[in-house]
Amino acid sequence: MKNGSENYTPEEIGKIEDERTLSDAELIKKGAKHTIDDSGNKVLMLDKNQIDEIEDKERVPKALEEIRFSSSFIKENEWARNKKEIVLASVKKNGELLEYASEELKDNKEIVLEAVKDNGEALKFASSEMKNDRDVVLAAIKNRSSAMEFASKELRSDRGMALVAVKISAWLLKYFSKEIRNDSEVVIKAVNKQSDAFEYASGELKNNKKVVMAAVKKASYGFDSRPLKFVSPTLQNDKDVVMQAVKADGHSFEYASTKLQDDEEVFLAAIKETSAAFSFASKRIKGNKGLVLKAIKMASKDHLVSGILSDVSPELKDDKDVVLAAVKTEAGELKYASPKLKNDKDIVLAAVKDGGYALQYASTKLQDDKEIVLIAVKNAPKFINYASKRLQEYKEVQEAAKENK
Repeated sequence: MKNGSENYTPEEIGKIEDERTLSDAELIKKGAKHTIDDSGNKVLMLDKNQIDEIEDKERVPKALEEIRFSSSFIKENEWARNKKEIVLASVKKNGELLEYASEELKDNKEIVLEAVKDNGEALKFASSEMKNDRDVVLAAIKNRSSAMEFASKELRSDRGMALVAVKISAWLLKYFSKEIRNDSEVVIKAVNKQSDAFEYASGELKNNKKVVMAAVKKASYGFDSRPLKFVSPTLQNDKDVVMQAVKADGHSFEYASTKLQDDEEVFLAAIKETSAAFSFASKRIKGNKGLVLKAIKMASKDHLVSGILSDVSPELKDDKDVVLAAVKTEAGELKYASPKLKNDKDIVLAAVKDGGYALQYASTKLQDDKEIVLIAVKNAPKFINYASKRLQEYKEVQEAAKENK
């Protein structure tokens, strides 16, 4: 009995093609064998690959149809994990399904690229070779910058890769080697894009004035951490650096040295940017009436006085000039006035004229003052509840509240 296509002559194969279907003839050409079964019948025996090929003609299209509706097919069907078309269709819909692909397909650039384009962090499931492929890693970090964590050690030590990566996201600096984070050009490019990336610069560069100036110059309000927080103590005590920092973001005053938090020029530059800087000033400045009044005046231009009075010295909370200046700009500052000035009619009138809600901070005596209460409820009707019980029952007060709702 002949045992393979190599044992058939071209003429015999031609005869088989006439007698059997073309598909059987093709199978014989690829190595199928004839044998006699237990019943004495001649049958065509296929090898495992041929059986899989025949089965795939039916199940692969079905699988692709299922993937249209549910991408998790390869997760639930182990046989499909080495089928390129199935894996490719799956990762296009859900990149993280690369986890279930065969090792061979995790090393397939086409498949890995599609996976990381859908979800950059799918890079963690790719082969070592793909994690070291520049095209793949760039596609991954463009989708999700945190994917840089899964790039090869070689790429995370590559200067060229770093220069490209920090343009995509400055925060990627943190994933690179110590040598890269000590490269001034790379770090400056990163902080020029986003100043907070300075946190990941090397200790040496945190004491480099040129690099630090580039970082603090780009600082801006709204970030949880600020470059000045991470610079060396030496440069936190450098007036040029600190002035640049507080002009860009007054909140940076918090990280200035104790000496510079007592510097009047630095203090006023910070206050000009935000009144929130006041809380970081030295005790001496917080007790200096002239500087406090300057701060209130500067902050009031943008109506940002809120909180200044809470941080001044106890003596200035009891100073009529200071408290009056504060409440004229921000009514709520009455909250921080001394008990004596909360009972001062001039002060409380000025406060409720700016905002009726300040009535809640007035003394009990002045919450029973008809003139003050009428002005307050006209400005803020719902705060009628802070008037005395006696005045809440006055028809004139009730009508003023109703008319201004």
